[in-house]
Amino acid sequence: MEKQEGYGYGLAPGLSCLDFAAKQGIEELTYYGFTVDNCKRPKAQVEAFKRACVEAVELLCKRGAELFVFGNKNSPLFSP
Repeated sequence: MEKQEGYGYGLAPGLSCLDFAAKQGIEELTYYGFTVDNCKRPKAQVEAFKRACVEAVELLCKRGAELFVFGNKNSPLFSP
């Protein structure tokens, strides 16, 4: 599998972690997403990673999670 094909597979473990934490009464988790290092990857990987990040946000919101984005959210690499 190419790297860009694998980013979406990382979503399920993150959601499982969120579900497990909620069952344990843990109220906050931190997910690191679009880092400066990820922006240095080949274009196909960056685009796939951006899609996976957007999908992750959508899935987290469906579970009632709140999202706090920090960093350079005005970067042209950051999905609207």
